[in-house]
Amino acid sequence: MKKLLYLLLSIFIFASCQNDSKLSLMNNIDGIYIGTYQSKKENSEISLTLKDGSFTENSIQRSELSTSRGEFRLNKNQMEFHVHSYLSNNESNPKLALEGAWKAELRKGKLVLSNEQGEKYKLYKQIQ
Repeated sequence: MKKLLYLLLSIFIFASCQNDSKLSLMNNIDGIYIGTYQSKKENSEISLTLKDGSFTENSIQRSELSTSRGEFRLNKNQMEFHVHSYLSNNESNPKLALEGAWKAELRKGKLVLSNEQGEKYKLYKQIQ
């Protein structure tokens, strides 16, 4: 009986460790990330701050600067972004802001966001 109890306990602990890594991915999402945005037409340097369900994205593309702010929600490996404000120093440039549903992967401080249009963010969490 003790062997069975130890076996069940070992299985439970092992299974819990695997699930913890996935849970901690999104539990530790808050922070400052630096990296790149890539699409078929555009590439830019990005700074993304995530905190308590709010985000600020700063983008530098060529000599153009833009900032967007809004809210985000997490659902498993999906992030949904809703922009509330957008500022750019180039009014003629179409809005380049993190908006809508994105597949999210966070591993060892690297956050990768991708969407169905082939756009991708590769961001690295900064140590604070």
